Amino acid sequence: MSHLEKGIVQFSPDYRQSGGAIRQIIRARAPLKVSEVEKKTGDLKILILYDSFGNPLLPNPDSVLSRGQLAMVFGTRESIGAIRGLETVSQMVA
Repeated sequence: MSHLEKGIVQFSPDYRQSGGAIRQIIRARAPLKVSEVEKKTGDLKILILYDSFGNPLLPNPDSVLSRGQLAMVFGTRESIGAIRGLETVSQMVA
C-alpha cells in the first residue's frame, strides 16, 4: 500500500528563502511547554531536551522545559530567530 493510499502526505520543507535549516541549543528562562514553542514559531521543532546532568530526553508535545533546562531545536534561521522574541527563552550558540 502506498503512502497516498494510507492518507500519509510527505513534503519537503522549502529552505530557498532562508538557506538550510540549522540546529541550536536554547535555555529556558521560565517553564515552557514544547508544544507552545513549536506552535509559536511554525516550522521549528524541538529535537532533544537535556536534564540537569546533560542526559538527553526525547520530548513530546506535553513536555515542559523547566527554568534553566536546555533543548536542541531544529529549523530555519528565521524560526530560531523568532524564539528570541519569547521572553521565556534565551538563545545559546552551539
